[in-house]
Amino acid sequence: MNEEKKREKRKPDDDEDDHDRMEPGSSSSSSNSEDSEEDSIDSEDEEESNKEIQVDFEGCAILEQDQSGILRLLRQLFLKESINLSELTDSIIKQKNIGSIIRQIISEEDAQGEEEEDEDDEDEVFGLTTALDLSSDQHKSMEWHKSFREYLTTHLSGDKKSDIEKVLQDDNVKKVWIINLRFVNIDWRISIPSFEKLGEEIKASKIQPDYYLMICRILYPKKRYVKERKKPRPEREDVIFLNPEEEYFDEHADFVYEFDISSQCDSETMGGDWEEGDQEYFPCRRVLLFSPSSWTKANENLVKSSKT
Repeated sequence: MNEEKKREKRKPDDDEDDHDRMEPGSSSSSSNSEDSEEDSIDSEDEEESNKEIQVDFEGCAILEQDQSGILRLLRQLFLKESINLSELTDSIIKQKNIGSIIRQIISEEDAQGEEEEDEDDEDEVFGLTTALDLSSDQHKSMEWHKSFREYLTTHLSGDKKSDIEKVLQDDNVKKVWIINLRFVNIDWRISIPSFEKLGEEIKASKIQPDYYLMICRILYPKKRYVKERKKPRPEREDVIFLNPEEEYFDEHADFVYEFDISSQCDSETMGGDWEEGDQEYFPCRRVLLFSPSSWTKANENLVKSSKT
């Protein structure tokens, strides 16, 4: 796969846990107390933590060595669901010429300074964009496939429930699952070349699905969720897509439904230093289904958005 590179600004201590934790905007405050050595040290530490460093990323073909990194990303999506993620990861890796991962580019200078660190860190996977043919006999024989199908149908809701169920349950309807996972602190525009490449790979594979399926990680305003979850099309205002590019896909989906997964997280709402009066959010999953023509429009919409 041709390498796609992107330079990002990241804080040295940026990280995301495996339960969709999103940090609210940070703020600083001043103190009128007398200066002290301890205050000076604290100030220096805070200043150091707020510094931004340049990090380069590249799109790479998926390799065996990416197994643990891919598994970690899948755990962020499925949390405590009973899906055999190790088997699913193997299915992703065993595919030929489909999909890519995002890896940090390590310069020789940086590599020399990190020789004593865990060797696995060098191969850490920061993102994954790939596709799985859910209609292939090979995948349908897998344990993860059966659990994934139950996962999709168990959480079905909305006035289009019966129509969506027909698409999901009918084996004669060919479906391709688009997997798009990434750490939230990486610029979403790095996904554009990955999707362009994935489209070429799907076309070359001769897969001709009737529907494309995508699962988005979103945050839904807690006060509105109960009232709006059963509406034909939930309002998008204040709904946060953890992968912002997926909002451009959402606009063109033929079928949409979503469900609350807060019971699988550490707490009912997202973690972080929320202040009184701040909007509270439910972590949710939004499932999108596209006909081939809608999928094409969604990808065109994504590319167009990057030029505005």
